[in-house]
Amino acid sequence: MNQEEIITLLTRSIFIIITLITVIDFFKTRKQRQLDIALMFSSLAVTTIIQLISDITGVKNRNLQIFGSVILMMQPYFMCRLVQHFYPVNKIIKITSFWGMILSCIMIAVFSPPNQETVMAAIPLLIIILYFIGVEGYATVAFVMYALRSTGITKLRLNFVAASSGLFVLLMLIVGVLSIIPALRDSVTKPGAMQDWLKLLIQIMGLMMAVFYYLGFAPPRFLIRNWQLAELQEFFSKMSEKGATQPIK
Repeated sequence: MNQEEIITLLTRSIFIIITLITVIDFFKTRKQRQLDIALMFSSLAVTTIIQLISDITGVKNRNLQIFGSVILMMQPYFMCRLVQHFYPVNKIIKITSFWGMILSCIMIAVFSPPNQETVMAAIPLLIIILYFIGVEGYATVAFVMYALRSTGITKLRLNFVAASSGLFVLLMLIVGVLSIIPALRDSVTKPGAMQDWLKLLIQIMGLMMAVFYYLGFAPPRFLIRNWQLAELQEFFSKMSEKGATQPIK
């Protein structure tokens, strides 16, 4: 197993584990926020599992691939729903994210894969990319804004969520540009050092995104305790410094 396969396996494993954790958490709490978190990660896990099955069997079923892509298009919408639990979302954004999801799913089902590399064939792909980057980018900014208002562990976890969403936007931007501009795609994906470098970069970004999502939404208990302990120590340290600077009456 080479480094690319190891990175891919780690990324897929993390996404599947997070999905299981969030789904179990929802069934325990039955809360709307936990449901939205579980739906968001499930949209990523379905695509991951389909890719895993294709790699194991060596068979790529077109209908299954389209199904996975359709489910993936729901992720920005679910992320927008999730943002509502932390930050007020404009009604226009809600409507745009919903209908953007519907339109993107229809376009993938109808136009995937494109029959030819023409301007008209690139229009559906461009609309899908704009929807994905726009809604996911909005969610990233919203989490950053809420993190700036927060403190302690909440601030730390929101920063991880914002970082993972930002990486997702960047990944989609790279993939989208390469898909829309065939000449650029051919120049960077032809066999050679550039292809290897780009592939490794995308895999590393995917792994970082998975790790940040994990730390933001489903960190292990021991890590939460360590964060709480560090926060408590910082509090006592500040109190000690404040007490030392106050004059004795």
